Amino acid sequence: MKHERNALGPTLKSLENVEIRPITQVTTDPGATVFPFLIKYKDREALEEMLDDDATVDSYELVDWNDRTGIYNIEHTPETKLISTVVTDVNGFLVNTESRGYGWIVQLLLPDREALMTIPDRDPPTLQNT
Repeated sequence: MKHERNALGPTLKSLENVEIRPITQVTTDPGATVFPFLIKYKDREALEEMLDDDATVDSYELVDWNDRTGIYNIEHTPETKLISTVVTDVNGFLVNTESRGYGWIVQLLLPDREALMTIPDRDPPTLQNT
């Protein structure tokens, strides 16, 4: 699913060899807008400058940095598009998500082929900050 406001898309496009992976978490808050990410990159300063400029990032907080790898809590802007919402709408689950090149590779668990076929046609809703 392509969209100019995919989460962290500008960072993926701007930083060569950056690796980003959401950290799996269990939350009971369906309105959550802050998500933990494991980010591997050679230059923390350049990474954080890009996060500052990324139009899909409202704010971020460094939790830990060690040997070119950081854990960040990232809050997305209200205009950011998330595939997780679309997958949840068809009763599916994101099993694995990781950055690859300039975008995301996702592994999904879906109830049937019909659910799979509807995902590319759905426009992810924007985040709603409550």
